[in-house]
Amino acid sequence: MAVVEPPPTGGPPVPPPLLAGGHEATNDWYGVPSALADGISLVMLGAGWGTKNESVLFLGGAGYLLAGPIGHLAHRRGDRALGSLGLRILATGAASGALFADFYLNRGCDPDAGPPCSAPLTGLLIGGAAMLGAAILDDVWLANDDSASPPRPVATLTPSLLVTSQLGLLSFAGRF
Repeated sequence: MAVVEPPPTGGPPVPPPLLAGGHEATNDWYGVPSALADGISLVMLGAGWGTKNESVLFLGGAGYLLAGPIGHLAHRRGDRALGSLGLRILATGAASGALFADFYLNRGCDPDAGPPCSAPLTGLLIGGAAMLGAAILDDVWLANDDSASPPRPVATLTPSLLVTSQLGLLSFAGRF
């Protein structure tokens, strides 16, 4: 009696590539919390500007500047946290420059000296695009953990946000 075996369907399984130190390469993206925080922060910046509410404006600005770097720190990526903070500071400076250029330089408008000026729409659009672009670059590219690292203990970070008519409180708790 002869036994017929089916031909092999493929070769042996291919192990994932190894990086320096013998660790497996991973491609884990951890930018979801930062992307959500950026969206909320940018909406708060717009709402604070539109309603002339400085508290909401500053709270949105703080969230925009700090959400990405805190996300990187929670994943023990201090180098990317510094890069994220630098990128966001540059984008905020570019947005401020665009707003200043549109409001004062291009239109010669001085709200303290005369009638109210119209909104600097061009500066707001350019500045918003710069800040949104930096946030997307950070949340998509920098938050892509494409380098392997040794196994690390599970860390949890829980942000809390409380906004009332007279108070804005942002706090973080976690296990590291």
